Amino acid sequence: MSSVFRLSNARLSAALLVISALFMATKASAQTTPSILMPIECACNKWGSQSTTGSSITIPASTDTSPITTLQLTVNNIEYADEVAVYVPKNGWIALDNNTCTTVGAGSGYGNIGGQVTTLTVNVPLISGSVVPARSYLMFRFNKPDPTGRCNTYRIISLNFIRADGTMAIPASEFNFLSPTQYIPPLTDAADAAAGQVLWNTAQLINPVTGEPTDPPCASCHTSDGQDLKYFNYDPQSIIYRAMYHGLSWQQAAQIADYIHSLPATEGSVNGRPWNPPFQPGVGLSSSSGTQWAAGAGWQSVLSSDSQELPYLFPNGITETAVQTLATPGPNQLNPRNVPVSLPFLNWDQWLPGVAPETTFGATAFHNSQLYQEWVNRAQDLWVPSNNTGGGGVQNWFNNVAPLLQTINANGPNAAFTPQTAQETYALAQWVVVHTWQIEQEHFLAYPTSKLNWYDSMPFGMSPHRLFIPLGMLTGSALGDTYLSSAWYQVQVSVDSGDNNPGGNNPIDWGYYPGVVSSMYADGAPAQPMRLTEGFLLAMRNFDGSISSQDWGGWKPDYQDNLLNIFSWPPLVLWNGEIPTFTSLMNALLPVWLQRATSYTQQQYYQYEGISSSTVPSGYMAANWYSGLWGEIPILSQVGVNPTLITQLANFGQNILPSSNWIKQIPVTSTTTTTLVTLK
Repeated sequence: MSSVFRLSNARLSAALLVISALFMATKASAQTTPSILMPIECACNKWGSQSTTGSSITIPASTDTSPITTLQLTVNNIEYADEVAVYVPKNGWIALDNNTCTTVGAGSGYGNIGGQVTTLTVNVPLISGSVVPARSYLMFRFNKPDPTGRCNTYRIISLNFIRADGTMAIPASEFNFLSPTQYIPPLTDAADAAAGQVLWNTAQLINPVTGEPTDPPCASCHTSDGQDLKYFNYDPQSIIYRAMYHGLSWQQAAQIADYIHSLPATEGSVNGRPWNPPFQPGVGLSSSSGTQWAAGAGWQSVLSSDSQELPYLFPNGITETAVQTLATPGPNQLNPRNVPVSLPFLNWDQWLPGVAPETTFGATAFHNSQLYQEWVNRAQDLWVPSNNTGGGGVQNWFNNVAPLLQTINANGPNAAFTPQTAQETYALAQWVVVHTWQIEQEHFLAYPTSKLNWYDSMPFGMSPHRLFIPLGMLTGSALGDTYLSSAWYQVQVSVDSGDNNPGGNNPIDWGYYPGVVSSMYADGAPAQPMRLTEGFLLAMRNFDGSISSQDWGGWKPDYQDNLLNIFSWPPLVLWNGEIPTFTSLMNALLPVWLQRATSYTQQQYYQYEGISSSTVPSGYMAANWYSGLWGEIPILSQVGVNPTLITQLANFGQNILPSSNWIKQIPVTSTTTTTLVTLK
């Protein structure tokens, strides 16, 4: 695959289906309907090498005379600038970076090419007249090696040409997506599959960057049985290229691919693909079976903008009844698995450790650790949950990470990290979450519930922030690190948001959730006020018990039930441009919040919230719930929230903290405005 080649459409399609299960446009004759076989996969089998794939694609004749101006590509595994290059006649080779193309739709705004979102849709401008409705030749090249050695494959999962009038030149009917049932194993002898299983567990791999035989077998970073590659339907050629990238011969790599292909169909998923982020929410995902839901709803379920989430949260409009239903445990409560979000989750490749634990600690030390030994000898108590609070065996197993982390950072979590120790720390957490995924897949049906749930907080613990890694050190940018934190928090929401019975700050510490959404925006990502709203409603649902210092499922106005969480900081910055939606939301949310807030006595607030009748609020910036409430009143007035609700809010504050004049916080006149409020 290191040279440019050209074949007729029919011959090329047949050859690639047999040899590499990759891609081609097929057109056997003028009487045959053309079909462009997707995805197009481009890979290199040796670090630093290039790979080129060619194809003839016929753009059907059309009466539309609008010229073609743009090539649109959706690329999976585009991780750095100039990794992907496309050849278009008259344009020559175009290496994709943030100057030669523009990222559009879902995933844009997170650093684009070179950021942490690695499935992106890009628009590539073309020279005028370079593409016309006729036979047009495209080539794709793996253009530049990954300096980290992690990436050696990318996939084109959609393509089209855009006319000047915005229409697509190739109809959807021209594309044919390769099904995993059409994968052709490279070898067919059962002995090869058996040899592949041995290689999976024992083959010493070459570090692709250094060329040294220092990497442990495949089974270390993947699930121990290779189930993950089967589940996410990695095609045989992709597996072969990756194994060869790690120094194995074609025969050895093909045997491993044959082993993965031979795994039972029950180990796979219907919707799993390398580009479909695990647990990505989407309509109907909660109706999946326990073994299928980890595939998620697909990359196409990622919303292009946060505002598109609104009708999924409130299909019948933002009303008090809707808020009450969503925020209260019951059959119609908010199910985050079914609500699409504009945040792309991580692909499976991004779950896999960047550094094998055996490389970090040494094979002997890691294999003798309590963490590894409990994994190898995993008994029933490792995976059966003890309760619904994020406890259970898996959660306890995770505690064995601490001694290993101590060897990476001997002076404790607040010690100075280096880029290397940051990578090693994160990679160990990745190893744990991958093997947690395996445990959950193996034993999901044994859980004592009909709901989809993990009963642990493993994804939440993956956040670089939770691992005490200094901001920006892991990925090289603040945005990259906050995106990872935000993505893992949202994965936690999908796998276990508390199931109405949280235990302490498990499985989610809801005090962190709004902060990471706001921080991601501050670091340059798109604002996500609707995602923030979803998190607030989930927190209200989970913490529906009585006010108490002991009851972590109870009313906590200073924590998860703090109205500051939905305002964000600075006030309403996430809502800029969406103020009318915010106003409607507060008109529906405040009656529900007040109903709960006013159900407790003054003395209960004094006892459990650490305040007294002489406590004085100091303003929004103080960040405690009562000062926030004090500072929110004029903001609510300014954006046109129902004056009756504002008065009720002020009366509540007056009732609890009588030393201050809460009514004076209400402006004499209130006018509706969409101007962002700035407090001094």
